[in-house]
Amino acid sequence: MSKAVTMRDIARAAGVSMSAVSHAFHRPEELSPDLRERILRLAGEYGYTPDPRAHGLRNGTSNLFALVVANITHHYFATVASAVQNAVSAQGYRLVILDSKTKDGERDSLEAVRHERMAGAIVDSYHLGMGDVQRILGARPAVFVGDADERFDGLHVRVPNFAGAYAATTYLAETGRRRIGHITGPLEIAGVRRRADGYRRALADYGLGPPIEASGDFTYATGRRAMLDLLALPEPPDAVFAATDAMAAGALGVLRERGIAVPDRIAVVGFDNVEEATWTVPSLTTIDQPAAAIGTAAAALLLSVMREPDFKASVDVACELVKRDSA
Repeated sequence: MSKAVTMRDIARAAGVSMSAVSHAFHRPEELSPDLRERILRLAGEYGYTPDPRAHGLRNGTSNLFALVVANITHHYFATVASAVQNAVSAQGYRLVILDSKTKDGERDSLEAVRHERMAGAIVDSYHLGMGDVQRILGARPAVFVGDADERFDGLHVRVPNFAGAYAATTYLAETGRRRIGHITGPLEIAGVRRRADGYRRALADYGLGPPIEASGDFTYATGRRAMLDLLALPEPPDAVFAATDAMAAGALGVLRERGIAVPDRIAVVGFDNVEEATWTVPSLTTIDQPAAAIGTAAAALLLSVMREPDFKASVDVACELVKRDSA
């Protein structure tokens, strides 16, 4: 059996110190681009990769970042993860994706970040409050994605769930719709509540009466079920705003099966602007939530605080209406 290549072997081959080899992988800003490239090229030729746990034992952390998400199978989270991975790997870090799904799963994921001494985390927190997240992570640097109290001064990518939902609903109102329904996600999730709040505020501002709501859980199947519930009302809506594109697609499927013309009789608007929104029949008008930009911004904040421990900033991401054929 051949002997494993070590950091010392790469240092000797490159004619540099072992700390220079470590910097090439973990702190690339400490080296000139040419030197880092030479070290990484030799590491590739020798088949050497650093052991993140060994690095952590020496430094109290590792070169691992965690991305805590609610459901990695959702297009939004997958796109965020891809953007984060691209950004952090370019700086010598590795990404661990922790798919939490539930409140207990989210807590367990955050406990793992601390116990495994990961360098930091990006948390798209659905179930726990920011205070809870910070208490669990302790001193670990963290970037939060989503809605937050304006008093929160930590690293944060703010996603305007309220404003996006308000824009979707006002667009429907301004195109003449008077009974606008809403298919919500699980209302125990802060971002979902903010979308529902934006919808309700728009109805109030346009004097369109009480909300008309049916609940789902982000999926196509629950969008179908919610649309059936709305159609069963004595006065069905003449427009529907769904909290995700998947639920909007489910609603469109029901309307197509019932022979209800979209948008002539009932208009439909989603939220996310996933690729599949262009595949529905008719194509889906939706709110664009720029997942790749969110992931890139979150990674940039985390990398910044790794270089400057006192760094504080937030990034506001804009959501825009994308007009297609469903409304």
